[in-house]
Amino acid sequence: SMTRDGQYFLDKANVYMKEGRTESAIQYLKESIEQDPYNAEARNNLGKLYAQKNMQDDALEQLEQALSLRPNYVEALSNESYVYIQKHLYQKAIQRARQALDLDPNLGPPISS
Repeated sequence: SMTRDGQYFLDKANVYMKEGRTESAIQYLKESIEQDPYNAEARNNLGKLYAQKNMQDDALEQLEQALSLRPNYVEALSNESYVYIQKHLYQKAIQRARQALDLDPNLGPPISS
């Protein structure tokens, strides 16, 4: 079928993210989430882009949603750690970073802007 579901928009958004086309990626991620509110990856990616734009509260909202859908989501934990650093909430940042590292000891640094 030709229905454009959440995954369709998520896949398009991921291409835009790789190309550095942040605004287009954000639009497609929002559309993806509208189609499928329970996709943790879409919410994580949107949170990551909001963090890169210094929209910390919007970022945290999406990352919290991602983590409520997938509690051991390493990338979302890492991204949230980065946002807490941006907000100077270092205890929370350390907590999230530790959770992420416990799950994946080989974890690299979070978001590179």
